[in-house]
Amino acid sequence: MFRPSATSICAGVALSFSTVPLPANAGENSIFVSKDQVLRRSFDLPQGNFVVETMWTTAAQTAGEVDVLSGRVSFRAKLGNPSGICTNISFIQTARILDNKGNDYQWPAGQSVRNQIRTKRTANNVEQGYFVDHDATQCAERSSECSPFFRDHWPNSDLGSQDGSLEAEKQKAAVLVDFPYGWELITSAELETCAVCRDTKKTFGCVTWGGTWPLTGERFLHGPKATNSPTTTFEKALSLFQSFYSE
Repeated sequence: MFRPSATSICAGVALSFSTVPLPANAGENSIFVSKDQVLRRSFDLPQGNFVVETMWTTAAQTAGEVDVLSGRVSFRAKLGNPSGICTNISFIQTARILDNKGNDYQWPAGQSVRNQIRTKRTANNVEQGYFVDHDATQCAERSSECSPFFRDHWPNSDLGSQDGSLEAEKQKAAVLVDFPYGWELITSAELETCAVCRDTKKTFGCVTWGGTWPLTGERFLHGPKATNSPTTTFEKALSLFQSFYSE
């Protein structure tokens, strides 16, 4: 995924954990957990089921950083889904990354496209700073071949990430594995991850997740939430992505 120096997770076994009083800089949706303890949430939506697992852990892929935010998102579409069968279900993810001063992180050359295509706050519920999470080094401007799907940039198949499907009598779960890192430069990662049918471009549902690691005080996870459809912010970020890379 996005990497200030680079992302994707070590899928861990869900552990029990106890919450503690939140630090003063944490929001009401924040949850404190110790390293290698998994925050797991399940969501039953009309079109399918999400499971979100997040944690702070050490990952071999993250250039020697001691701890990173890890996330595993899985989605299994329901049989008899009103959207019909789908041969390939995958994920589009938007992200907002803040630097250690609380500002939108300024991406350097190679990934600087992200600075150009992130959302701006508007009166119709579009939030500031979100972009489609993709590896801009793989894409050329005005290249319609640039994919918005996360796994086209970071497959992470060795960690269990996979595309899913929905047939008349059988389902296969779609799984996204991600580990945002570069925490020496950033303080927060907020993500919206939507399960999308590649065949029809219809969205089955979305979840939000993330974490904050301030310069001072406790780090904490953002409690996952689920929605039946993308937020206005997600839709705007995807529109900006498509406009930038359209021929």
